[in-house]
Amino acid sequence: MIKMIYDSLYLIPLTLVSVLWFAVYGDITMPLLAAGIIALFISIAGVIVIHLKTDGKIIAGGTILAILAAGYFLMPDTVYDKYVIDITGMLMIASVAAISFIAGKLICLTEPGRIILAISGLASLLVSMFRGYDPLKIICAFSFGFAFVVLADEIQLHWKKQGGTEHKCHLVFISPFIIILTGVIFIMPVSDKPYDWAFVMRIAEFAKENIDKLERYLSRGKQTDYGDAFIGFAEDTGFDGDIKSSDKTVMDISFGANAPLRLYLGGKTFDTYTGTEWIKSYTETGYDSVMDILELQYSVALAEDAVYYDYYRSGFITVNIKDMESSHVFAPCKTTGVTPAYTDINVYESGGDLLFDTMLVYDDSYDVNYYYINSDSPVFEELMAKRCEDDRYIWDEILINNRLSDSPMYSYDAYLKYREKMREIYLPETEISPEMNVYLDELLEGADSDIEKLRRIEALLSSMTYSKTPGEMPGDVDTPSEYLDYLIFETQTGYCTHYATAFVLLARAEGIPARFVQGFRVKSDKYNTVSVPADRAHAWPECYMEGFGWIPFEPTPGYKITQRWKTTLETDDAEAETDYQGESVSEPDIYIPEMNREDGKENSPFPWKAVLIFVVSAIGTACTLAGLIILIKKIKYMNMSDKDKFVTMYRKNMHIIKILGFEISPGETLEEYSERIAGRVPADALGFIGIYEAYIYNDAMPGEEEVGIITGAYKILINTVKESGFGKRIRLLEILTV
Repeated sequence: MIKMIYDSLYLIPLTLVSVLWFAVYGDITMPLLAAGIIALFISIAGVIVIHLKTDGKIIAGGTILAILAAGYFLMPDTVYDKYVIDITGMLMIASVAAISFIAGKLICLTEPGRIILAISGLASLLVSMFRGYDPLKIICAFSFGFAFVVLADEIQLHWKKQGGTEHKCHLVFISPFIIILTGVIFIMPVSDKPYDWAFVMRIAEFAKENIDKLERYLSRGKQTDYGDAFIGFAEDTGFDGDIKSSDKTVMDISFGANAPLRLYLGGKTFDTYTGTEWIKSYTETGYDSVMDILELQYSVALAEDAVYYDYYRSGFITVNIKDMESSHVFAPCKTTGVTPAYTDINVYESGGDLLFDTMLVYDDSYDVNYYYINSDSPVFEELMAKRCEDDRYIWDEILINNRLSDSPMYSYDAYLKYREKMREIYLPETEISPEMNVYLDELLEGADSDIEKLRRIEALLSSMTYSKTPGEMPGDVDTPSEYLDYLIFETQTGYCTHYATAFVLLARAEGIPARFVQGFRVKSDKYNTVSVPADRAHAWPECYMEGFGWIPFEPTPGYKITQRWKTTLETDDAEAETDYQGESVSEPDIYIPEMNREDGKENSPFPWKAVLIFVVSAIGTACTLAGLIILIKKIKYMNMSDKDKFVTMYRKNMHIIKILGFEISPGETLEEYSERIAGRVPADALGFIGIYEAYIYNDAMPGEEEVGIITGAYKILINTVKESGFGKRIRLLEILTV
């Protein structure tokens, strides 16, 4: 009993703390009370099983499993709905509890292990406070309770004393005081105003700032190595050969109520491809982003009976800079407004890019309002394909609605000049080889509109292979034409830079203005914050669709996700008009294009919960029955005469020897059998054979002494089997039937 209580003082608080930490920060929907009950149940059951004898362990284990199964079946629906929300979460909690219990038991076997666990528990509370987390009072109470147990145990171990010197007994006797002290910590009131730790925080922030600066400096050095580049945003762009991933967090994105499935945050656009790299030659200061928004509104207003929210909707994000320094505004293509957190930071535009007038560093933030478009909707593509005739009056109405009618820079004539400028800058003469010209004509045969041509080019490139290790570009590939031939006719392998480049060049070859964009591709999460690692950096093409402005495309294999919502022309369901819809939204871990997908019949969900309950019930029932059989046989054995005890143990011992591989042969006497296996079975375990031989041939009745001898042989044989490997050890269960 002393040992059970001693282990409980260590293992119960340790298991509860581990489970509660996991339940709070492990995205588990189960109520904390239910998680705590599971942890408490497993830790108590574990302590009981550890200290019971073999037959008791089987009985206890079977009983526990049977109780769990019965409880699940008999549980009222109201209790189930309130506490057993997700059986997957229950299994995760139970797994964490079991692992924590076993690991805690092993670690607590040593004195240094106990000390390290106590210090780690208290350190986790300090770290959580510095990181801005709010640890539960019960976690704090049990963490301190565990530390008190370790401290009391260590004092007893190293304190010179007289009388009873067993430290386990001492700890058990003072355990009520430790439990009371832990309870006092739990019920003590906590101030709503946290201690600011100002002095410590200043030191920590200073240290972190300098460490971050050093890390960023070292990272820059790595990124300049050609052929050993890291995925990330850069001021310039080229083909770096093979690339590596970097998981450092460069920004956090907080989303509002509306957002597309994937958000493309452009940072810098490029207009000129030299054959080996992209450069930005267009740096004119202006208001291209505003003109792009006006053009989108204008194109929808031109369409008869068009409803704007069928084609574009508004969204909102907050960008918080982390491990990155940049003056670029990372924002969606159609940004309607950027508001920095600090009023002394201004935003200006250069060559179609939005920039801050100062470098943003760690923890700087800004808000972005933007439009996202129904780009993959057939209705939107149909509108782009037919393109309504221009109407100066409609343009003027758009200016009035946006309170820009007094600004000559946005007049209708200025808009027409803006169109020509976009074509001039982003549609340079692009030469392609005769072979590529023939191939492109075949690819685009029958395409009646620019959007259909672009979709075919997008599909072509998406069908190729994504690879972070495509190798360096050959030295003789140094023109746009040679690059296209190399990618499409030879390798068909690369990463986003390769495919975005090819898309822009092919679009320009078809007379469609296009640009190369670098930024980040982020998975949206409404009302939540998403951390963006450096390897979410991405490159993609944008095409200038006259009358609609810049439209992004996704030619990188495995990255394409159909993003659309149903329009009022497609459904009468009012709710469908307000929710963002997505089709083919799965994103593979390894970016491989999906080919020849076969439509299959929807399978009925597999009743794995029922199967799980059945398996647990069966195992529990089997273990319980086995335990009862052992218990009944043990009681029956205790009431036997010495002769019957000896005969029973003889059968068991002979079966164990058979498990070891030495079965008596037909016609072989016991004496011959004993001589044959001598040397291969411990000699101390064979004396019972001679006693049994005397009993059956000479009527020498075995007594208490003989029972002791055969029982000792039984223990030796059992240990011999255990040392012979798992296969033979598991066969010891056969003794239950003997």
